[in-house]
Amino acid sequence: MDQYARRLFQRRRRALRAGVFVTAFAVIVWLITPGFFWRPWVVETGQPARREIRAPIAFDAIDREATQRLRDEESRRFPVIYQYDSAVLDEARAALRQLVQAAVEIAQRELPPTIDAATIEGIRLQRFAEAASSLGLAGLALPDQRTVLGWTLHFARDPAFADSVGALLEEIYLRRGVVVNKGLFRVHMEQTSNSLRALHDRPYQDPFDPLLPLDLHRDVGQMVRSRAPQYAPPEMPGADSYLAALQAVTLGLARRPNITLQVELTNQLREQRLRALQPVMIHVDKGAPLVRLNDVVSPRQAGLIEALNAAIRRTHRRQLLANAVFTLLVIWFVIFYVRRFHPELGLTASSLWLILLPTLVGLGFGRAALIAIPDPPYHDVAQFLFPAGMVGILGLMLLDARMAMILVVVSSLLFGLAVDMRMEYVLTAIAGGIAGVAGLYRMRERKDFVLAGLLIAGVNVVCIGASIYLGERAPELARGLAAYQPLMAGGLNGLICVPLVYYLPVFFERIFGVVTDLRLLELTSRHPLLERMEREAPGTYQHSLNVAKLAETAADAIGANFLLVRAGALFHDIGKIAKREYFTENQVTPEETNIHSRLTPNMSTLLIKNHVKEGIDLARKAGLPPRVIDFIPMHHGTTIITYFYNQALKQYEESGSRDPVLEDEFRYPGPKPQTPETAIVMMADSVEATAHSVLTGRRVDVDEIRRVVLESVRSRFTDGQFDECHLTLRDLHLISESFVQSLRARYHRRVAYKKQ
Repeated sequence: MDQYARRLFQRRRRALRAGVFVTAFAVIVWLITPGFFWRPWVVETGQPARREIRAPIAFDAIDREATQRLRDEESRRFPVIYQYDSAVLDEARAALRQLVQAAVEIAQRELPPTIDAATIEGIRLQRFAEAASSLGLAGLALPDQRTVLGWTLHFARDPAFADSVGALLEEIYLRRGVVVNKGLFRVHMEQTSNSLRALHDRPYQDPFDPLLPLDLHRDVGQMVRSRAPQYAPPEMPGADSYLAALQAVTLGLARRPNITLQVELTNQLREQRLRALQPVMIHVDKGAPLVRLNDVVSPRQAGLIEALNAAIRRTHRRQLLANAVFTLLVIWFVIFYVRRFHPELGLTASSLWLILLPTLVGLGFGRAALIAIPDPPYHDVAQFLFPAGMVGILGLMLLDARMAMILVVVSSLLFGLAVDMRMEYVLTAIAGGIAGVAGLYRMRERKDFVLAGLLIAGVNVVCIGASIYLGERAPELARGLAAYQPLMAGGLNGLICVPLVYYLPVFFERIFGVVTDLRLLELTSRHPLLERMEREAPGTYQHSLNVAKLAETAADAIGANFLLVRAGALFHDIGKIAKREYFTENQVTPEETNIHSRLTPNMSTLLIKNHVKEGIDLARKAGLPPRVIDFIPMHHGTTIITYFYNQALKQYEESGSRDPVLEDEFRYPGPKPQTPETAIVMMADSVEATAHSVLTGRRVDVDEIRRVVLESVRSRFTDGQFDECHLTLRDLHLISESFVQSLRARYHRRVAYKKQ
């Protein structure tokens, strides 16, 4: 069950860490990608422009007017497609053969002899009319055409008649062709410059050359009437009747066009041709004016702005992908740095938030500045308002100087992605952030915040001035007030960082339980617990002051957080208030001095060790930060209470008891120091107590001081108390030398004053 619970806990921990990573990654990409905050330019054709619009990027746009003119010209020149159908003539010939066959059959069919000749003729005409009507020659059966019907029935049996009709049909369909609308055909013919050929059963894009086709409703009848006499032999009897029958049958068969307009095919091919046309493009340079204020927006300008919006969208999509990849690399670098050089931070969900939040807050303020000032030329100036100094100071207060430097560089590079990686903005941000870290690296008073803000402002002004007068923007910015706007923005950036950083740490302290330098300054200035200790345990209070002085100087020597060391040293023995009389520094009366003589060594040890538990309880009730409370158990670690341990050994030897004296019973419960700061307080506590006990003579030699310091430090080192914190031998040497110098100043020589 325990293993299952442990695995479940680890699984939840990994899930929380992954959730923090994904959330931070998404927020950073959202903040540095301009596409999430960009709004398309909107103008109305024919309306005055409400603002001046300049191209923020270079892009290519389609010239709609020129492209439309090109399309119109190509559409006008595109040939209209006509379809030639050879089946029309074949169908007319087939109908002619059927008509001749019907005439022959009707003539050869015998009728009863009882019917008179007139009735027989009527029956034959009726049958022939039905046959002609079935073949589509209904005109032959009209009452006023009854004579023509008879002539046709008479002449249709003559092979020469069918040949004459066939010759007229070929002249109509083959040599000329028939269209529905000859006028429209001529218009289409004039639109094309191509000379077309007559190819059967294929689309045609021009009329037949050199002859013009015939109009179905006007030219066909006129041509038949003009050409039919050439096919009617004048010497034969009934030539007029022959000519009338020839014209009637030919006109009846030539009733369909064989050249037809293909509207859908023409439109389809025309659209394919127009789609294949390359549009006329216009190149617009970056910064080129597209619309000026109060200008009436033309269709061309509206098209350019629409193309600009499309180009910006494409750019933002590419930026989103690039920003996501770069952000992943940056977060991976930060995690690698923490694992390699700051393993004490860990990579829990809480610590990961703590590491990334300064960057998120800085990017948030930078994006807010860009949104608040969206219009050029002030938009470029707003990009100098990215508070990199605030990122550096927050990183310094929440973590340490090295992590603060890393966060400054990382956040500045990420903000550079939001401003097109302009080097003047990135370098200014990095320099300002480093200035913020340097300005508060040794913060001792609140006024240091103001000095740090002034330092950030000065560094920003210098960097911006160099970028203006050495960069490509010098000609346009070196004239007039425009040269001073970026400088003022850089100075304002530094001044804004002070109030932002002064109040923001309060939220971090509440949420993450961290202790900032500001909080440490507050704790070390007349805290109620310290005032109580001064009243109730003045010896312990004085001891704590001496330890704080020793430890603070030593922490400064190795670059540790001296404010944290000072606070931890002042509160490390706060638990002695509960039973102050059991500790020698608070014993005044003889009864108090001999209080342990009435107790066994084990009982005295329990009372001494109990001040650790009492101190933790008092500190938690007073609301002290966890990092300060850690000093209470860690400044003792698992060291042995030597005095009472030796007493117990002596009593054991004298009593002859068989119960052995267990060393662990005389050791503090720990834990051992986990940080260099707690280890420094441990050594300072030991050195101060030993020095106060040993160095009591009027003349104190430096070698004696060094011997006391080295023995105290060596005893803790050989006891393994520094195994769990990151202290090097060089650090121990510097700490020891710092203790020696501090004790020399305390036990300096004085002249012997004579009595008056």
